[in-house]
Amino acid sequence: TVQKYNGDWYNTSYKWSDSGYAGASVSEYVYLAPGAYRMRLIVKIYSPSNVLLEETTLYTDETLI
Repeated sequence: TVQKYNGDWYNTSYKWSDSGYAGASVSEYVYLAPGAYRMRLIVKIYSPSNVLLEETTLYTDETLI
């Protein structure tokens, strides 16, 4: 999810997801208005029987546009 800073971090409408065995990727171009942005990444690991084993949320550094 792309997040924009406006006194706090807010989700924009730009969201993507992908899944795969041993890897996944997303590639997309978006046009953003000037401001401060970061990416919020949620990684979920599932067992072969679809049981959630691990979940973590990562944030990139802030980028000014």
